[in-house]
Amino acid sequence: MARQLTFHVLGLYLDKLERAFSLDAEDLKKIYHQRAAQCIKRGGYDAAISTCLKALALNDDDVEARYQLGVAYMGNRSVDKAIDSFKKVLKLDPGRAGAHFRLGVLYEKASALDDAVASYKKAIKLADERA
Repeated sequence: MARQLTFHVLGLYLDKLERAFSLDAEDLKKIYHQRAAQCIKRGGYDAAISTCLKALALNDDDVEARYQLGVAYMGNRSVDKAIDSFKKVLKLDPGRAGAHFRLGVLYEKASALDDAVASYKKAIKLADERA
């Protein structure tokens, strides 16, 4: 009887509970960004990747989630996936100096030295423009 009463009471307030705990997409995106950054800082690259993919499921053009995904892939030594992530970042935000720099590092690791030099030059130019 007590169990039935509990479920009945929960049923009455379920709408209010759902609204109280629901977040809009922008708030959720910010939470995902913060969590991914914390995971990366602690070396939890798999958790960061999972979190970034959740953010990207909300918005595939989320530049910050895409950038953090690239950083996490770098940490996981998934060079090809990291390169793809940073290329997508640069399609969305060509002025992101950090993405150019990290892409240079990845190209250097992949022995694509001409591409590495070009990426480093773009990163330096953009950093100088913002200084």
